[in-house]
Parts: sequence; structure tokens; C-alpha cells
Amino acid sequence: MQLRWLSALVGAVCFSSLLVNMPSAAKADPPAVIGYDENSITFGNGVAANGNSHVRLYPDGRVEFQSHFHDSGAADYWYSITWAVRASDGTVFTLHHRAKIIGHVFGGGQSDRNSNFDETTTNPAVAQHWAALTRANTARMSAHAAATFGGVIDTVEEAVNDVKQAVTAAEGVYETVTSVVAIFA
Repeated sequence: MQLRWLSALVGAVCFSSLLVNMPSAAKADPPAVIGYDENSITFGNGVAANGNSHVRLYPDGRVEFQSHFHDSGAADYWYSITWAVRASDGTVFTLHHRAKIIGHVFGGGQSDRNSNFDETTTNPAVAQHWAALTRANTARMSAHAAATFGGVIDTVEEAVNDVKQAVTAAEGVYETVTSVVAIFA
């Protein structure tokens, strides 16, 4: 099940989605990986940038975070992307990245107008909360784009607010949030 909201922000544009991967009732063994994919991130209001993002969590605590954004227009854009992954024991894991994508005119005519992020880390809290992560199996992703660096400051604030909203929404589904663990800040 996937819900999407698009909203225009002052100086920035937002794309966000709630992803719920329902585990099969027939499976008795915990999964070897929990994955979340947002394959099409598009912005409104004439923002000529789009992308995708993927998160993978493993029982040994390994976390993979990938994003790809492309600027198909003239202007440069700053973007930020945040994931909030919810465990059923009240722990929320956050992953955040921000960068700049170069347009074909204002970026000095650079031919590479892509921004790729691909990082892997190990966080012992993921291994510690693995059973709770597999029971909840929900995440919220939020991406923001702005044409100025001042706008990206707004996008970071919006991303933090998105995490807070995801935590608040999770509280309505599960017990109270007990902790927030920043994996990628």
C-alpha cells in the first residue's frame, strides 16, 4: 500500500510517501532483508528534477541507502531526502542525505547532471531491533527540492518535520515512540 502527497512549499517543492510492506502470514522465518523503494520521485511547480531512492536493512545491522537524482533543466537544484523507518517497539530509524544537482545552463554546462548517493554502514541498533523492524515493516520517505541554497535550508527543516509527522503517525498505529536512531544524518 502506498500513499502519496504532493505539496508546494515556499521556495521548495516536496514529495513524500508512506510505504508499508506487509509480510506474508505464511512465513515463520524472519526476512533476510527489509527493503523500501521509491522508484519515482517527481516534483511539481516546474522543478525539472526527478529521482529514486532505496533503503535496505539487514539482520546483522547493515544498512544500505541509495538515491539518484537527475536535473533535466537549466537551473541547479538543492535537494534533501529523508527516510523514517518504524519498528513495532517504538524505535524510529532515520536516514537523511542532501546534495546539489547541476542544471545544463547555470551549472556551467557540465555534462553530468546526476547526483548519486550510495552508502552502506552498520548500526548495532538495527540488529538489536530486528524482530521489531520485521513486525512493523513501515517507512516514510520525504524528498524536497529548491533552486537556491536558502531553499535547501527550508527543505532540511521540512524533512525534520516529516520525520516528526511519521513518528506521530506511527504513535497512532503502535505504542509510543521510545527512541529515534539517526543512521545517516
